[in-house]
Amino acid sequence: MLKGVPIKEGESAAAYVENQLRNWRMTLDRNIQGDPIMTAMFRAAILEGLAKLAKSRLEEVVGLSSKTHIEFVDHVIHAVERGHLEEKKQSNQEREVQRKLFQLQLEVLKNKEKRKNKEKEKDNDPKKMAPIMADFMWEEPEPSRPERGRGPSGSQPTVVYNFSGVPPPAVPMPVSNSSTIRQGQVSSCHSCRIREGFQGPGFQHSLKVL
Repeated sequence: MLKGVPIKEGESAAAYVENQLRNWRMTLDRNIQGDPIMTAMFRAAILEGLAKLAKSRLEEVVGLSSKTHIEFVDHVIHAVERGHLEEKKQSNQEREVQRKLFQLQLEVLKNKEKRKNKEKEKDNDPKKMAPIMADFMWEEPEPSRPERGRGPSGSQPTVVYNFSGVPPPAVPMPVSNSSTIRQGQVSSCHSCRIREGFQGPGFQHSLKVL
């Protein structure tokens, strides 16, 4: 039994059917069109050799096996041509989808590259680096200074009051520019005025100016 030979790419459907019919006649040495059984076997072999799209279309034709040889060939030609058009359309759609997918991937890569460049520019921005540099700048602390009126350790000076009644050494008072002390005039010194505040107004250490 002869099997269907696949149709060649670019081969017309009419030429394919005629070539297969001639091959069957030469191989079997019989009239294929005059024998209904051989006709059915031949047409089944033709369908087997066609592309899937053309074969599926011919299988949908009602009463294809009862058609005449010319009608059968016409249906085969129409199915093959429609199959070629659909294959071409499907191929174009696949190429368009691949092209759009490639373009989309390219746009994604470009956007990633742009984001990387923007991040690098932000990292190298002097305004952004200034506060970071300021955080790491260290200044030597100034030495502590004692407060005015305090001792070396910052404490208040100690005041000692003398309650023994013995007067401390007399300290000469500076002569004021506004008034002049005359000879023989008695003036109380500063220490006497301090002790007068503790021992009463009657106590006074007099200092006589010579």
